[in-house]
Amino acid sequence: MKNNSIKRVKFALPLTFILSALGLYACQPSQETMNAPQKTQNVQMATPLEQTHWIFNSSKKTNDPAYFVLRSKENRITGYSGCNRFFGQYRHNSKETIIDIQNLASTLMACPNSVINEYEFLQNLEKADRYNIKGNTLTLMDRQGKTLASFTAKNQTKKHQTNLNIFN
Repeated sequence: MKNNSIKRVKFALPLTFILSALGLYACQPSQETMNAPQKTQNVQMATPLEQTHWIFNSSKKTNDPAYFVLRSKENRITGYSGCNRFFGQYRHNSKETIIDIQNLASTLMACPNSVINEYEFLQNLEKADRYNIKGNTLTLMDRQGKTLASFTAKNQTKKHQTNLNIFN
């Protein structure tokens, strides 16, 4: 009985080694794959909602555009509304693209030549219930899906592009 089990082990060990070697060889890329040119494609990743400098897309041209940044560590929003600095709190659910901006307060500088209606700008931020990000554009919407404001990410294109290698 002992001799039969030794013979089986002597036979099984080399067979296992040969099958393992064949398996590893089969997983190697072919010479054609190794020599094939690689295609590189730029893929535009969605810009993150938080930690991004969002510049207001206004129809009125200004050298000092309104913007905001959502600061994730403190759940705070900070920004500039065309004349005054503002700050507040926010919550969001990225899976359902829900946002809630609240308790906005601002400095009280008088700017009679301001191009942007600050009151309306801040009200639209607080009315926002949903958001959508496509590339480097953020759209804030109310509950009914009506667009309240649109923003463009500042200097985000290079940071959020990824090169993917695509093999034939």
